[in-house]
Order: sequence, then structure tokens, then C-alpha cells
Amino acid sequence: MKQIRSILGAIVSMILYVGWMFILTSVSFIFFTEEIVINGNEIVRSTISISPIFKWLFAGLIPSFFFAGQYIFCNNSTELEEKISYLRNIKITLIGFSLWLIVIMGMSLFQMNINYYMNLGGGYLTIFIIYYRFSTFTTSVWK
Repeated sequence: MKQIRSILGAIVSMILYVGWMFILTSVSFIFFTEEIVINGNEIVRSTISISPIFKWLFAGLIPSFFFAGQYIFCNNSTELEEKISYLRNIKITLIGFSLWLIVIMGMSLFQMNINYYMNLGGGYLTIFIIYYRFSTFTTSVWK
């Protein structure tokens, strides 16, 4: 039963992530577009999709959506520790996501360009470091 629940949680997390991608793409094409005429054809492109902030918003929440999908299927009172663990993981990944978003915003204010892979690597490394710090802190406090 636990394996089925984890598979369903992964499916729900993918559905949530696809919804998030749809919302971001829709907002970018509604508010941040420009029209270009190339060889007589009118092309509409998003101007914000090349921004490192947009790229981090697009890919940085994957761990949060994964833990949220798992959290949704932990509804029994017998799984209270597991439910608290997933909720703590969601909070930790959101803190790491927000911290790296602030770093990316600061870099864009100073007009510093960052590579796509460095952006994602730095963000996921930030999430991992914060996750490691909080997980060792909470396990040492509660023992």
C-alpha cells in the first residue's frame, strides 16, 4: 500500500508541476511578449523566458512539488511522523528556493549573467545544504 501511495504521490506531483509550468508560460505570454517580423511572418516570443529568474521559477520548485505530492497522500493518523516529515521537507525546499531566488534577483540587478546549468546547480545545491542543515538539526534536537 505504501508503494502505491508513493507512486500516486509522484503522479500528483507531476500534475502539479505541469500546472505550474502552464501558469508560468501563460503569464509570460500574456504580459511579457514582443512581436517580431521575420521574412514577412509575424512571430510572438516571450521576452522573460530568457531571464535566469524565470528559469529558476520554472525548474526550482520540482522538489517542493514532489514532497507536496507525497504529503497529499499521507492522510492516516498512523502516518503522522511521515506527514510531518513531508511538511518539513516542503518548508525546507521552499526556504532554499526563496534564498536562491533572492541571489538570482540580486545578480540580475547588477546585470550579471549566469549560465543555465550554474543557475540550477547553485539553486539545488542551496536547497541541499539547507535540507542537510535542517535535517541534522531536527534529528539531533528530537533525539
